[in-house]
Amino acid sequence: MTWFDYTVIIIAVWSVLLGWWRGFVYEVLSLFGWVVAYVVARWQAVNVAALMPIELGMDAIKITVAFVLLFVATLIVSGVVVWLISKLIKSTGLGWIDSLFGSLFGMLRGMLLVLMLVLLAGVTDLPQKPFWREAKLSKPLESVALASLIWLPDSVARRVHFGLRK
Repeated sequence: MTWFDYTVIIIAVWSVLLGWWRGFVYEVLSLFGWVVAYVVARWQAVNVAALMPIELGMDAIKITVAFVLLFVATLIVSGVVVWLISKLIKSTGLGWIDSLFGSLFGMLRGMLLVLMLVLLAGVTDLPQKPFWREAKLSKPLESVALASLIWLPDSVARRVHFGLRK
């Protein structure tokens, strides 16, 4: 096994344990909070930028600052709400079920994270390096990554290669 294998295992185990510790409700609602934060920031950035009393030069900078402020503020508010809901669930005695499903969610998240990293590596020369070629998990992960290419835009999918480059 190479450090590639150990990294994949650490990501998977870390994600499962984090899911167990946080619980399913926390994980899902947190993910939803990130989506809401993006939507709110994208929807209101121009309006908030217009209300900003300072001049930052170009409008694009002002809008970017407004986007970041809205995104972070929404994440903070959603984080507090998610934490309260999670505590409520755990106080009802359903904490172990929440943790069990949280670990399953964590396993899925870990697998998706590893898949994304393998796909990103597929557009570089990393798969030709010895640490990758000698890894026990590289071939199965490459197979999964190649099978997932149908879900990517063609302009991205055609750049992913794990064989020797010409």
